[in-house]
Amino acid sequence: MPKEFRFPDLGEGVAEGELVKWLVKEGDAVKEDQDVAEVETDKALVSIPSPTSGIVEKLHYKEGEKIPVGATLLTFRDGEAAAAAESAKTPAPSPQATNPPPSVEKKPQEISPPPAKISEAPAAKLPVLATPHTRKLAREKGVDIEKVSGSGEHGRVTEEDLINFATASAKPSQPTPLPTAKSPISTDTATEDFEKFGPVEKISIKGIRRKISEHLLKAAHETVMVTHIDEAEVDSLLQLRKEKKKFAEERGVKLTLLPFLLKACVIALKNYPYLNASLSGDEIVLKNYYHFGFAVDTEAGLMVPVIRDVDQKSIMRIATELETLSQQARDRSISLDDLKGHSFSVTNIGSIGGKAFTPILHYPDSAILGLGRTYQKPVVKDGEVKIASVLPLCLTFDHRVTDGATAARFTNEVIKYLSDPDLLLLDDGEA
Repeated sequence: MPKEFRFPDLGEGVAEGELVKWLVKEGDAVKEDQDVAEVETDKALVSIPSPTSGIVEKLHYKEGEKIPVGATLLTFRDGEAAAAAESAKTPAPSPQATNPPPSVEKKPQEISPPPAKISEAPAAKLPVLATPHTRKLAREKGVDIEKVSGSGEHGRVTEEDLINFATASAKPSQPTPLPTAKSPISTDTATEDFEKFGPVEKISIKGIRRKISEHLLKAAHETVMVTHIDEAEVDSLLQLRKEKKKFAEERGVKLTLLPFLLKACVIALKNYPYLNASLSGDEIVLKNYYHFGFAVDTEAGLMVPVIRDVDQKSIMRIATELETLSQQARDRSISLDDLKGHSFSVTNIGSIGGKAFTPILHYPDSAILGLGRTYQKPVVKDGEVKIASVLPLCLTFDHRVTDGATAARFTNEVIKYLSDPDLLLLDDGEA
């Protein structure tokens, strides 16, 4: 019988992927660890390696379709063809060393899986599809999620399904403590018939755009966001960047304002740790590491790579990693690991335009700093009016974790370092 290769679990929170490209076709001989498909999940392209050698008998999905974890991705042909592919890979003897074959003719039969195991594979139950939030809620409420029927896409169990199941199972005298809100990643859309008003074009939300939609809805549902807006005079910073630009270019580094900003933020965060935190249940988790996510505009949508240990790196090193990770995000070669583990985030809309905006938290971070466009304006200093270059700063924070006064003090400290960048060389944030 054929041997099935099921779509593997690619990491935390990944319940499905979108098939971008097949790297093999039906009839191809595949070797163990050879990449057979490219799948888009969690904002990254992932190459899927084959766990075994064999001949591809059937591809079960078309490019562009979504594949749930545990679903059959492709089927390998069994028998002599599969054995021949395995033999082409390595001349090693049959792995059943404890019971060597009496003759060469039986070798292909021993390579094939035992009939009992083959018959069990198709009957294996696929894992229930559910978000980490829904699974956590089920554990907290003592609900066996395997018994809940999912109404979401591909049978996904939603928070609403969990509520209905718990309500039906609860005794009449025991009110269910589950929340009544709809799932934060619900894909429900307006039911209005727009076509009756005129011509329309319908575009499916998929890939990165779908991930962005789910992530932002979760942030809006799970946090209480407030944005504090201020601006920093950056004439000295612009002059310093101009003076060191050639030095950086000789070393193959593009020097922008962002590395200086990240360095200023990490110093300030050491004094205001509640902005480098997350709320987990009834606990505020203060993170003693400084991994900064930064937004990158790509053709496929917004991606947020992560620079790790910003506090331990020089401005030149930060600038180098910013450029490298940005390029990997744009050409879709970035790894899943480089998109996870952020503790604080920065987003810059100034290169496109706009003085101020309200960034949405990069969940589960408690804060994100947005940069507007640097512009010149008249300011009063020492009783005189002068023209100064200013950089708008827009800090969105989770009001459940900290308050506006803390956000303002943090922003003031960032402004101090941006206005006088020489301080970045003198202050390690401990004072």
